[in-house]
Amino acid sequence: MTALLIALASLVPGVAVAQGPGDGIVRGPYLQQTRATSTYIVWQTSRPLTGGVHYGERSTRERLRRAPTRRRLHAVRLDGLSPATTYVYRVRAGSRTTRPFRFTTAKVGAVPFTFGAVGDFGSGTAPEHRNAALLQRESVEFLLTLGDNVYPLGRERGYPPAVFRPYGALIRRVAIWPTLGNHDYGNEGSSSRGTADAYLRNFVLPARPGRERFYSFRYANAEFLAIDSEMTSFAPGSPQYRWIDRALGQSRACWKIPYFHHPVHAEYVKPTATDVAKLADVQRWLVPLFERHGVKLVLTAHEHNYVRSRPLLNGRRHPRGVVYVLAGGGGGALQPLPPRPNPLTAARGRFFHHLLVSVVGRRATVRAIDTAGRVRDRVRLECGAAGAD
Repeated sequence: MTALLIALASLVPGVAVAQGPGDGIVRGPYLQQTRATSTYIVWQTSRPLTGGVHYGERSTRERLRRAPTRRRLHAVRLDGLSPATTYVYRVRAGSRTTRPFRFTTAKVGAVPFTFGAVGDFGSGTAPEHRNAALLQRESVEFLLTLGDNVYPLGRERGYPPAVFRPYGALIRRVAIWPTLGNHDYGNEGSSSRGTADAYLRNFVLPARPGRERFYSFRYANAEFLAIDSEMTSFAPGSPQYRWIDRALGQSRACWKIPYFHHPVHAEYVKPTATDVAKLADVQRWLVPLFERHGVKLVLTAHEHNYVRSRPLLNGRRHPRGVVYVLAGGGGGALQPLPPRPNPLTAARGRFFHHLLVSVVGRRATVRAIDTAGRVRDRVRLECGAAGAD
């Protein structure tokens, strides 16, 4: 997180922690970058305070990671953890501590896991809250966001109603791995701020390779690539393009899942000139990389509806192609679809939703879940083999 001083910490075993509510915690605690052996615990307070994280496998009395500097924003890294292990933790802010919460470190190897994904959600609306509540009940192991985390212009004051109130209970126990949309940069209509300061303040993301704007992480047998499709160039020869090519080429994961904001396959009714240009850029620059490196599933958003492509290769239906899912029904006002579907579309709909993705070895099932909890679309995929059922 660019504007956040990461709290350097000292490890102190066996410290007793008093009961009590958090002292002035206004955001969090929440999890960032939870990997197999480490995670960040992040929180923000109403005034500068010292603090720390008390944690352990059985009790919060086992270990303490201090955040000694008085600040409003703290990100404390817990390392030396064991994979696929549940820990209990409390945050101390000033003289008091939160109630205990739990998190589980990332799995390794070809073991089953489930994650959630939501796009175009940051509105604070009732559908957003219903999606968040369902994701909490579905016991996802982490959450991807597909951009437009905060409407209308990604400003600091929008984070409590758009992110922390709806998703606070979920992200206290699982990591949120976001990506940037046009609204997060303040780019909408006549507004073109082009900066993502609030996003970078509130999220603690990998500094390399993309200064928190693009990054990757591994979970079990899957490699996830968060791509900035809004402001960071992904044209051939650009640093982001070279990183995507290298990351996909070097990964030995069976599943390689890029996710970003602007769609590869969409059904626009009245696209803007920017939408048309962005769609063309994504298709001519990123799609060849995905096809070359064995990608089977790509997650996007931007349009406020649901569209799933057939497996595509070289712009045509092909059993070994890539399936592109546009999941833009996270909470923003829904947008129309054209009367007739594109021949390359396998499923579509105008409804609020989130994605639930279950991976078991070489097979994955992607479900689009509406805000009543109904499965509106389902597709089964296999990495390294034919595309969709």
